[in-house]
Amino acid sequence: MPECGFAAIANCGFIESVHNETALAICALFARACGFVWMGSVSIGGGEGLVHGRPLSELRGPVIPYKKNLDLVAEAFARGEPVPGDIRRNLAKPFIPAWLYRFLGGIHWKKQARRNGVLQKLADRPYQ
Repeated sequence: MPECGFAAIANCGFIESVHNETALAICALFARACGFVWMGSVSIGGGEGLVHGRPLSELRGPVIPYKKNLDLVAEAFARGEPVPGDIRRNLAKPFIPAWLYRFLGGIHWKKQARRNGVLQKLADRPYQ
């Protein structure tokens, strides 16, 4: 019977993909404990800001490099190889600068607060 491989993809809401590393390390330990061959992992930061819950096949623009790199990961798996290190590094890079992500996130946050009638409460600190 051939060995079974195990890989993981983690998407974090924060723009820095490093926030996924603990979860991915747990996945690696799980794979080894279960007797699977660890095939590596992919760590993507800010994914919700990138895809907004839509299928990758429908998206263009900044998603294109991610789609190309994920295709390369799939090709590596088809050859029985783990996630290539250079591809993992490419996928871990933010799709926009962190300052711009935070700026746009703040706009979205305020828009949601306005829609829910709590815009004036965003700066509240009820436990201080």
